[in-house]
Amino acid sequence: MQRIFIDEVMPSMVLADTVKDSSNTVILTKGTTLTEKYISILNERGIKRVPVEGRPINRKGSSMEGLDKEIDERFFAAGNNPVTLKIKDRIKELLS
Repeated sequence: MQRIFIDEVMPSMVLADTVKDSSNTVILTKGTTLTEKYISILNERGIKRVPVEGRPINRKGSSMEGLDKEIDERFFAAGNNPVTLKIKDRIKELLS
């Protein structure tokens, strides 16, 4: 399973888990094959990332570098707290 950004989603991808909005309302259930219509619904509901089945997609190096930089910036204020650093590393691992 890989969580990918909504702009990386393509029709025929299959959801690896149920997708809910910010109010915990189910939008699409696990196992749903995504279509253009479903992708539009996800966009309209403000969903930024979705879990999909299959092998990890290849991302362009520049977008991953930008994502790593953004994560580092968001965790900068946390300093060198070991727990926070582990969380940051885990987030990077999940996004790669």
